[in-house]
Amino acid sequence: EIGFWGVCGHEAKSQSGFIKHILLSLQKNAEINPVEAYVFDDVKRTYSELKDLDIVCNYTLNITDVISVISDWCDKLEARYQRMLEGSESTVSEPLLLMIIQNNDVARVISEDFDVMNKYTNITSRYKGMGAAIIFANFENISISYDAPEPLRLVKQDQHILFFGDLDTLKPFDPPYEAIRENKKKLTAGDAYYIRGNDVIKLKMVEATE
Repeated sequence: EIGFWGVCGHEAKSQSGFIKHILLSLQKNAEINPVEAYVFDDVKRTYSELKDLDIVCNYTLNITDVISVISDWCDKLEARYQRMLEGSESTVSEPLLLMIIQNNDVARVISEDFDVMNKYTNITSRYKGMGAAIIFANFENISISYDAPEPLRLVKQDQHILFFGDLDTLKPFDPPYEAIRENKKKLTAGDAYYIRGNDVIKLKMVEATE
């Protein structure tokens, strides 16, 4: 299971560096582990240098493109799900479906369309383990209110992020107190915490930010 998660922090360079590292690493191994990546960039065109990678199926600034992508993904994952129920092992060789969302308005587009939100929910719940990942690459370090777009609230609810910052400065949700107490030392530039629920792992991210 890869699921959906956010990349959050105080330094945009560290966050984008990590995402670029992921895409370049996946590109290097694409012949063995195929990937279909969809990048929803912002007006700064943070990831424009990677739009011509072979694994990038769609690079766009058009936030409404997510409607057709979500629908296409849902169809593909439903087919994989049915093949799995039938006992087929073909799903193992299926490409990873990866969505990088830099513009958080994409979450609003998903949330405001009932049908799209329903399909998104299926992708992130019913079809978990079917080879799909959604990364909110610019998940803001702010309190997530009850009226925030549903996809962003789900990341908060799942407490699944990579955080480039000290734990006591995390705002979307409260990390475990024990983790804060055990990690009082300030992070060095580029390092991060991988947080999923009560699990907190300190990571060295040198390669990601070079």
